[in-house]
Amino acid sequence: MTHPPIALLLRTLRLQGGLTDREAAAEWARVDIHGLERLLAFEGAALWLYRRLQALGAASAPAGAEALRALAHGIAMANMRADEEAAAVLALLGRAGIPVALIKGQARRAAAERYPFANARAVADVDLLVPDDAADRGFELLVAEGYEPSFGWASPWKVEHHRPALWNHRRVAVELHTTTGDTVPPAEAWRRATALADGVTWNGAPHRVPNATELVWQAAAHALGDGTKGYTLKAFLNAAAVLARAPEIRWDTIRERIDAGEVVDLRSRRRVPKARLWSWLRTAQDLAGGPLPGILAGAVPFPLERHLVWRAAVLNRGFGERVRERLLEEGARTEARMSLSPAVAGSGPMQRLRRRGSSLAARLLYNGWLAWR
Repeated sequence: MTHPPIALLLRTLRLQGGLTDREAAAEWARVDIHGLERLLAFEGAALWLYRRLQALGAASAPAGAEALRALAHGIAMANMRADEEAAAVLALLGRAGIPVALIKGQARRAAAERYPFANARAVADVDLLVPDDAADRGFELLVAEGYEPSFGWASPWKVEHHRPALWNHRRVAVELHTTTGDTVPPAEAWRRATALADGVTWNGAPHRVPNATELVWQAAAHALGDGTKGYTLKAFLNAAAVLARAPEIRWDTIRERIDAGEVVDLRSRRRVPKARLWSWLRTAQDLAGGPLPGILAGAVPFPLERHLVWRAAVLNRGFGERVRERLLEEGARTEARMSLSPAVAGSGPMQRLRRRGSSLAARLLYNGWLAWR
């Protein structure tokens, strides 16, 4: 079987104990990036890889390096637009006296001075946390400034932990969160984001970002609540970037939250099993490199290399969009020990039957591929 050099990709992305400069230049000189383009785009890892190759002095080593540079440049430009939007909204809220805390993508970008590579992920929108009693005022302020719901005023779309996404002429969605998860009370979410927060300078202004433990937990909780999207490289690397530079992680706090069943899958509305969370964290720690915390020693990591080979094979074949989606989804669900994809809410009996049939066929194909390998 031929496939892109997945093992080399993972060794390069590992932030500690991966490739040396000399190894990177020699090994990537034998690689054609065009064999990795679709996978890097799907995994959201193009900017990560480019930044790592730059750090190792090997950014121009692979054949087709200009393709990687173009992918990375596009992501960097999108991130700059998100930064511009975040700065504008923070200024508006600040002038109105509305407290705000950076979370998710904006928090990691702001914390990059502490955790190099934390800002390498693509950021599509702006996520900000505000106190529960200030959310409506903040939403109305943005509307008065010309923002409108990105889903349209008549959209039935609703989520409990943030107000409807807004945008203006810059077309970067802004979400004002009141909590970081459906099981976390707003007051507790605010405490976590602001208590023991770290001071940083971002976009030329002072800000406070959640501490390392909270950044890792936010990454894990968001990933596992997002179904199989949480098993992409970008999701694992969000946590790995912090784990690689933060020996002070309070694992006892993370264990308490896992034991409390705090993470809920947003589609099934079921609590994510403890073993799945520990497995995810172990995988992120393996990408971070460095000493393995004792609390993760017994966790079985997600078979990331094997599954990336599957994804690359699917993405580089000529499958139609729906077939490709089923194959990718069920492969990840199989490895994560998840049930077949649930039916789409509101679908009819025939639609549910077809979806179950296609999901079962995709799972059988994946298991057959595993047996053949």
